[in-house]
Amino acid sequence: MYYWSLILLKSHPDCQSMLFYPPGEFKEMSLISWLPARINDVFGNILFQVLDISKESTQKTVLLKVSYKGQPISNFDFSFWDGRNYSQVQGTTNGQTEIELLGASALLDNIKIKAEYIFDYQARIDKELESIMGKIEPVVFNKSFYNINTKTPQFNTPVTDIKPNSTKVDITRSFQNTKAITAVKQDKKEINQSSQNSTKTSTTYTKPDLIPGSINERLFRNRIDLIVEAIRAKNYSSVQNMFTPETYDNFNRLVKMGNAKIIGSPDIKSFSFEGDVMCRPIPMVFAFSNNNRKFSEEVVLHFNKDTLINNITFGLNDSALESITSNPKYAIKDQWTIINFLENYKTAFALKRILYLESIFADDALIIVGKYVKAANNIESPYANNRLVKYNQMNKQTYIKNLKLAFESQEFINIVFEDSRIQKTAKGGDVYGIEIKQNYYSTSYGDQGYLFLLVDLNAEPLIHIRAWQPEKGINGRTINISDF
Repeated sequence: MYYWSLILLKSHPDCQSMLFYPPGEFKEMSLISWLPARINDVFGNILFQVLDISKESTQKTVLLKVSYKGQPISNFDFSFWDGRNYSQVQGTTNGQTEIELLGASALLDNIKIKAEYIFDYQARIDKELESIMGKIEPVVFNKSFYNINTKTPQFNTPVTDIKPNSTKVDITRSFQNTKAITAVKQDKKEINQSSQNSTKTSTTYTKPDLIPGSINERLFRNRIDLIVEAIRAKNYSSVQNMFTPETYDNFNRLVKMGNAKIIGSPDIKSFSFEGDVMCRPIPMVFAFSNNNRKFSEEVVLHFNKDTLINNITFGLNDSALESITSNPKYAIKDQWTIINFLENYKTAFALKRILYLESIFADDALIIVGKYVKAANNIESPYANNRLVKYNQMNKQTYIKNLKLAFESQEFINIVFEDSRIQKTAKGGDVYGIEIKQNYYSTSYGDQGYLFLLVDLNAEPLIHIRAWQPEKGINGRTINISDF
């Protein structure tokens, strides 16, 4: 957003003379100076840490941890120099990603990484912004480039001195113990030591026990190991007998169509949920042939009572999980039902499961979509934002019809949820309003906004209201349960 603001500013004839009060400051500052400084400050607080390096004859794989001010970053996009060209743009999930160097590039001792900040792909959400970005020369920020030494696991060489303050996220929620998620700070020495001892993912879950009986951890661990091995060898049919027919079809479509690869060494935790066993997370990266972007997801597998996998979903990232599970006000069963619902919802877009999406919307569902429209310039405030958000209302039939068209025209659709807020209605039983930040990626379009869902959990989850807005309103307000 800072970069887009800078480009819009540079398109204005009076950009050099525009002043404003930075947040928390009482002195005016030039906007044309403040925005680049703010962008460079963001770049200066991004840190790459090499967790593991594996080498084969013509391939080197580097497992990276990426953090911002000590916190793992989700949805951080970047590309790297392979000796000849910059790679596809790829992202992180919960602060982890993997870089593959093939052929001659596997001999490189240093990797040059370029942070993505222009996002011309997502600028398509606003025709005026897209037009201006096509006319203004891109601004190059030297601090968006990083050098990573791949000889031994270590921190990146930053442009400016950075004091790393990494965190290890430990989800300690259980159905008997309602502790909030805690972050354990470590200094650089501790991280370097631990990273050499283990390349496991840092997120751990205690076992919420919703059904009687204990779980045979080793049984599910062994099954997950077989699946991981099959994905790495691209021998998917070797594990077909571990899935129900429909779920194997979904698994096959995901891993084949997305050329899926495992990130690092998954540290899987299994726990019971609604009669099934949920195993999470399996970090994976997906790449599509007709797109220049890779995306990362943490995959969740559900086993039924016959130990067959009967569901596969993309998991929520740590920030979304924390914002739901850290609220002791609501029953933990409801919290995990909401998590499971949101994970199925986002995965349905990736798998283009139109019949499933049609089934979870009530026949009389209210669907609201916000979009930008341009307002007349205000003579008294010529620099004021002249964009307005106009809300359109549609019924379920129209919404599903539009979804079908989107599914037919896009090779892939990937939804990433971030911070969320849940609120229970005063009456009606287990009916919740869910406010959540949504990042939407597809083959030819991307946007970011705020999604509101009113979901009835009394039986099978059913959406009664779906509203989306491209940005927060006055005082950071989003559409919520009080609006209905």
